[in-house]
Amino acid sequence: MPDEVLTQLVSGVSEQTIAALGRRLRLNRAASLTADNITTFRWKILDRRPVPAVVRSLQAEPIVVAAQPNYTYQLGQEAGAAGPSSHGRSGRTRLSLNGSKPLFSPEASGADRDDRLRR
Repeated sequence: MPDEVLTQLVSGVSEQTIAALGRRLRLNRAASLTADNITTFRWKILDRRPVPAVVRSLQAEPIVVAAQPNYTYQLGQEAGAAGPSSHGRSGRTRLSLNGSKPLFSPEASGADRDDRLRR
């Protein structure tokens, strides 16, 4: 999301400290998710500051373990793979980051999508 960041904070941080962090950095806590004793917070930037600047501000905070932009991922089709290929595959699905280089490709791992569907 263009105006959101994700953070992980040190364990045991009080709700008051988390709220103060949001106020100080002009962020609105949109959501949080806890898994395996790690809480990830999704923050909405309340002004037009660029995401990299907000990430740098968060990384300077002693209670912030990790901060990054809230990337969006999408499944897409490789160009020209809409129809069946000569290898008998109905299409190649890839995971990309906003149209960038694929992060995961079933073809690269040797997996055949059609074979998995037939089992």
